[in-house]
Amino acid sequence: MTGREGKLVAVAGSPGCGKTLTSLKLALALESRGKDVLVFALESAPPPLSYLLACPPGPRQSLGALLARPQTGPADILRACLPVPGHRRVALIGYLPGESLSDYPAPQAGRIRGVYEKARRAADFVLLDCAAGAEGSPATLQALREADAVLELACADPKSVSYRRCLERLRQDLDRRPGQETLTVLNNAAAGQPWEEAVSLLGALHTAVPQCAAVARQYREMALWEPPEGREGRHYTERIARIAGLLLPAQEQAAAGGKRGKRKREQGKERAAAGTGPEKSRITAWRKAPPRPFPLWEDAQGAAAQNNGKGGSRDGTDRPQA
Repeated sequence: MTGREGKLVAVAGSPGCGKTLTSLKLALALESRGKDVLVFALESAPPPLSYLLACPPGPRQSLGALLARPQTGPADILRACLPVPGHRRVALIGYLPGESLSDYPAPQAGRIRGVYEKARRAADFVLLDCAAGAEGSPATLQALREADAVLELACADPKSVSYRRCLERLRQDLDRRPGQETLTVLNNAAAGQPWEEAVSLLGALHTAVPQCAAVARQYREMALWEPPEGREGRHYTERIARIAGLLLPAQEQAAAGGKRGKRKREQGKERAAAGTGPEKSRITAWRKAPPRPFPLWEDAQGAAAQNNGKGGSRDGTDRPQA
């Protein structure tokens, strides 16, 4: 799949609204649909890699080092990424534990744009997990400019709603990509919150993602790459899958909708014939990820191993053959 042009999605919102968790779960939902996904963790204070991957498998290049390089190709990006155990279609890059923006030269806008454009050629989706302080993060500002879609997350509290208003004004002042989409999501929604007031202030919502104790437990146990358990976890997974569906191309959305409708009708007929009620449990989309590996990822890793054995380095602008 060397000729593809992936979709850039910026995930933005107030501090603590769940940008990173949503980015991870969204990556898994897209993987379950057969998509190759890169996740850029743009936050540097503190870097989220320390709790996203409990034991990073060996040294890898930091996002700061990648942005400081004079020239970068898709293969360089894939070699710099961290693989996610058990998820061969998802890879992750960010600032390493203990690093900060001051450890590297300030990247120029054109340099960041070039890295994002090369990342498009390496995956079907590139999720840009934005830093909360957008003005102090050049990578986040460029993400809001270059993204094909911006997923705006907000919680049902005055601080989060106010931040979202500031984010909207900031985006209006940026020279954004023509046709940039905006998806607004109420995140961590729970009973007892002033969500009705929040919805009235946020305007049109595409969906709401419920607060989920199973996901909070995964965060504490550093097990975020597993599907959340229980009825509450399934409901959370369904809402994340809905966001993933909205990010797909229009023709894939229509095809997916038609398949879901047909499957539900067939299941209804089967239950009616068997005289049984609704299913008590279902196999979630997380278990349906195809076994085919991330092609460019494995080729890039193989090229890096060969170069290390020869004591040389490969030109980052060369593209691996899928």
